[in-house]
Amino acid sequence: KAFVKLHEFNLLDADFGYKSGVEVQKSISLDKGYHPLTLYYLKDKDSKADLQLQFKQENGEWHDLGETCFY
Repeated sequence: KAFVKLHEFNLLDADFGYKSGVEVQKSISLDKGYHPLTLYYLKDKDSKADLQLQFKQENGEWHDLGETCFY
């Protein structure tokens, strides 16, 4: 299960809108600059959970949201 906030906007919420264990994509347009992201993640003791955060630029290429994206 995951809950993701971008600024004060609830971007993803496992309790509303999607089932745990499936891939989910959301789109939002952002201006250049700092955008606080909050991620809450809960893994079942019996599941093999996998979490991957990516972003897509205007050119359409997906990139991993890695250490360099965080302050």
